[in-house]
Amino acid sequence: MSRISAAKPKIADYPFTTLEPHLGVVRVGGTSRQDADAVEFVVADIPGLIEGASEGRGLGHKFLRHVERARVLLVLADLGEDEGRLPTDQVRVLLDELGRYRPELLERPRMIIGSRADRRETPAGASGDRAAASRDSPELELDLEVSAVTGSGLPQLLGRLAALVEEARAEAPLPVQTAVVHRPEPEGVVVSRDGPVFVVTGKEAERAVAVSDLTNLDALEHVHRPSEADRCRPRPVAGRGARWATPCASGTCASPTSRSIEHVIVIAKIGTSSVTASDGSVDTEAVGKLCAEVAGLRGDGHTVVVVTSGAVTAGVAAVAPLGEYPTDPMTLQALSAIGQPRLMRVYEDALASHGLLAGQVLLAPLDFAHRQRYLHARATFTRLLELGVVPIVNENDAIADDEIRFGDNDRLAASRGPPAPS
Repeated sequence: MSRISAAKPKIADYPFTTLEPHLGVVRVGGTSRQDADAVEFVVADIPGLIEGASEGRGLGHKFLRHVERARVLLVLADLGEDEGRLPTDQVRVLLDELGRYRPELLERPRMIIGSRADRRETPAGASGDRAAASRDSPELELDLEVSAVTGSGLPQLLGRLAALVEEARAEAPLPVQTAVVHRPEPEGVVVSRDGPVFVVTGKEAERAVAVSDLTNLDALEHVHRPSEADRCRPRPVAGRGARWATPCASGTCASPTSRSIEHVIVIAKIGTSSVTASDGSVDTEAVGKLCAEVAGLRGDGHTVVVVTSGAVTAGVAAVAPLGEYPTDPMTLQALSAIGQPRLMRVYEDALASHGLLAGQVLLAPLDFAHRQRYLHARATFTRLLELGVVPIVNENDAIADDEIRFGDNDRLAASRGPPAPS
């Protein structure tokens, strides 16, 4: 780059000196760009690509993006005896990575050049034109051998590059000068009919298809029923202490004030102070009253999911005395692991007294953000409810950290509590 343009890239006696692409303007022929016989073009020096670059190794994707804009490709094979790899292997890796990244790149005009010809053990002829790259790789034939140190082959290289660039420019289609009108995208979903087929268009519908794995039956169902899912979002209802309720898929979606609620999924959020005594232990009596309410709702035909806190506080009570309430994350996580089974045992006993079975579900934020994990969690909830089990949900504090944890179960419950079953 420094020999054929005014660019000043870093130069050193070790490999991978170029850490980011460098651009240089090259002028061939004439004394200025206004001369009729002058050819001017931009050369991009791309950092060395390693095997696996097309898959992102060694920042390969970042570098390969620059190659897409090139009209002509110049592939350099290091002929130095200290390279350690045959020129044949170097060229094979480079072309393979280009092909894996964008197969059409291999169809563009290119030259294969041997660089550092001054470091070869066996010097090439006077011009180096079409010379064998190495005695050990006779199957690789170079278009040219050059040396940036001595300047050998550089004039021939620039001449050939200028010719290839001119040919590529001549073959490129001329830009069509037309007025571009930008209009805002229409909102909502539009359903039109094309013969026997209904066509659904709209940003929301197209996004639902784009982010879903349509080979998965649950995901396909999610795409087929987006409007119903929107109409059946949780809404607050009164009665029996429930915080949120979701009408079932088979019922109408009118507001609770305009119809009778025959069946709802009730998400009951229970705070720490509601299930623990003054000494931090699990309040058996309070949990018993809560489970009696759950049993009443179940008896009325509703589905109930309990989102509960209290594991950390129960853990503190179990290992007391600790003095001041701990605040470091590692201790809080350990206390959660100690208190969670104690809290769950009280729920199990209280529900069992009403003939109900409890099922523990510990969730993390990624269970909502990652589509596949969400679908697995939803399938678990669906099966628990089909079996008549009351899910007892808590945040998985034992493995959560300060950066990704929900913070409290209010946000967990607001995320529709558990992933809502279909």
